[in-house]
Amino acid sequence: MLGSTLLTRVVIITAIVSVACLGIAAAIGLAAGGFSPRRVGRTGTTVDERRTLPVAGVDLVSIDSVSDDVRIVERQGDAIEAWLHGTVSATSPDAIPHLSADLRGNTADIRLERKRPFTFGFSWNDLILEVSVPRGYKGKLYAKSVSASIDVAEHAFSGLALTTTSGSMRTASVSAADFSAHTTSGDLTAAAVKAERSDISSVSGGVRVKSLTGDLTAHTVSGSMAITYASVPGRLDAESTSGDVTIHLPTDASFTLDAHSTSGDVTCKFPIVVAESRTGGGNHVLAGKVGSGDGRFTVRTVSGDVRIEP
Repeated sequence: MLGSTLLTRVVIITAIVSVACLGIAAAIGLAAGGFSPRRVGRTGTTVDERRTLPVAGVDLVSIDSVSDDVRIVERQGDAIEAWLHGTVSATSPDAIPHLSADLRGNTADIRLERKRPFTFGFSWNDLILEVSVPRGYKGKLYAKSVSASIDVAEHAFSGLALTTTSGSMRTASVSAADFSAHTTSGDLTAAAVKAERSDISSVSGGVRVKSLTGDLTAHTVSGSMAITYASVPGRLDAESTSGDVTIHLPTDASFTLDAHSTSGDVTCKFPIVVAESRTGGGNHVLAGKVGSGDGRFTVRTVSGDVRIEP
């Protein structure tokens, strides 16, 4: 009898706690707009929004996106155009993004906004935010995305800065005095970058630049790095944790190399005059000069190989 009474009490208490939790969850959901009486079907809701801003006086285009891929393209004309299109499905209409584009001083500010930044419930989308910049635009462009990719078509900027979190990054042939690209949980692939200075970093993602001009600072964590130079830079500083570093240079390259790897090989396929060379014991070093030693290259890896190749 005692066991039966105790079991009954446990069942009653469990039921009361469950009802209370459901009530709290429902209240939070209603407050957040996450529980909608009408569930949007899998076919989704079509989104097609456009905003146009004059390019006159603009020296910076700033783009901010969450969960929606960004494409930056070049166009004819004298206006900046933002186009959000695709389909979206969500249990709450508050989760559907809306396009915002405004001029703030000399900045064209383009972003996606939601009525509530956080909502409960299911949602998915294949939305794309496409930003077209006039062919004659020579200012800066900064783009940031979270849980979305960034693609940049061929264009010449005065400055280009790209940041992604949980999204890949791709560029066609781009040029800028200063180029920066930073990814977290996403790869960076660039067809060509012509810049005076480049600053590249990746966490849990690889970096591949098929043609690079100018000085470079690069860092990867849990990702490999492969850089092909169109011309020999004056300075290269590359560092990797748990990833290989491969640098391809013109056959007539001239540079001074200082390369270290903790648990990987260091090789240079150029005719190098060796100043220091050590292998084994957790310290692999290769330092020396190729040609007249004009370029200054410093390469460091913890768990990965270093390769300097034509």
